[in-house]
Amino acid sequence: MLKIRHARRPAFGPLAALSAATLLWAPLALAQEQQEEEELEDRHILFDIENPPELSYRLTEQLSFGAALDSEFNYEGDFDLDASEDQDLARLNPELAVSFGLDVSENIFAYLEVHLERDFDFRAPGDEPDPETKLIVDEAYLTFSDIVESLSLQVGRARLRDRREWLMDQELDGLRTFLRLSPFGLELAANREQFFDYDLLHKDSITAIDNYLAKLRYRPDETFEANGYVLIRDNRDADADDLTFLGVQAIADWPGGGGWWLDSAFVFGREDESQVSGFALDAGVTVVSDAPLGLSGTLAAAFGSGDSDPEDGHDHAFRQSGLQENQDGFNGITRFKYYGEVLDPELSNLVVLTAGLGLRPSEGSSLDLVYHRYWQPQAADFLREAALDADPGGRHHHLGDEIDLVLGLSEIEAVDIEAAVGVFLPGKAYSAENDAAFLARVEVSFDF
Repeated sequence: MLKIRHARRPAFGPLAALSAATLLWAPLALAQEQQEEEELEDRHILFDIENPPELSYRLTEQLSFGAALDSEFNYEGDFDLDASEDQDLARLNPELAVSFGLDVSENIFAYLEVHLERDFDFRAPGDEPDPETKLIVDEAYLTFSDIVESLSLQVGRARLRDRREWLMDQELDGLRTFLRLSPFGLELAANREQFFDYDLLHKDSITAIDNYLAKLRYRPDETFEANGYVLIRDNRDADADDLTFLGVQAIADWPGGGGWWLDSAFVFGREDESQVSGFALDAGVTVVSDAPLGLSGTLAAAFGSGDSDPEDGHDHAFRQSGLQENQDGFNGITRFKYYGEVLDPELSNLVVLTAGLGLRPSEGSSLDLVYHRYWQPQAADFLREAALDADPGGRHHHLGDEIDLVLGLSEIEAVDIEAAVGVFLPGKAYSAENDAAFLARVEVSFDF
């Protein structure tokens, strides 16, 4: 049974105002001129609620069922950048997921997805943590489509994500409303991470942060989409961090493959008793050639502002939302950490230059070779939310370089294989005695 987490204030006071504001848009939708059905198919905004998960088995006319078995193996070598100490980590994470979809009526859809997982860590003798079995509620929601024409509602735990997962990719509990006025769309959401416990077998402990999202989308056709958004992260603890993000996203897909993207954002508010204001920009392009094996090339640059004076009470360093995953693919069939599989940093006080080469030998296979070069605009003795255990020295700007090789295979129906290897070579920002860090991971997924 799900446990309700109690907060100091009413959990979702703004929800009523949010719903009322959304309903005010309804007359606009009703007044919109009728368009031909074929034109709507080409031009209308696609929200994720209009593309529910595909389930393999229909148990009854209304009830569908699906299952998947995933197993991921990760090996992290010298993440402390010291080869003389045996701190390597190998981890095996098997998961069994089941999902149910119920067509309650023509306009009401219910969805539930849970998975059972258990991490197995392999370290030096005497240093292994006790593995813990978890039963996780991934999603549990009700969708009400077209309450009135073009207006939909979703309530419960659902996955919120943008295509590049630069802003967010997280399961959040709350309310979402959607209004479609093609070629525009409006999404409003009020939610919280783990308003109910994720793990049904253990009590979770997490900082209560309310999220309020307003996103205006523009999609004139299937090859281009632009979004403008406001995301407010309201920490409910007294005197805690409160940040607001203003951003613009754009993605274009070219008919022959490849395309370009742009992510930009400004953040302001308060964190760690400092006033925050910073900005970031991430842009890139992927070009697909007519050469054999589907050769493609990618160039990208990302910048997150830093803070030149940490003692003045005003922090100019950008930070991402905390809900991001920073995963996408270039022209391949698999997604990977596009700021580096090994370093995997948050875009804060950071410059990342990326160059990639990709191959598509077949529709069901791809291979990507990706190079990254990293700098800090302001030399600092920390790197926000990076995967490495070692910190830079704070005197030099060049953090290092990374090379990743990513393979995706989906040649057998219902079987997906992803594999990646990467090596990070530390730069002058780290000690001259530091060694390279490396990573290898393999994930195999079976859909039933």
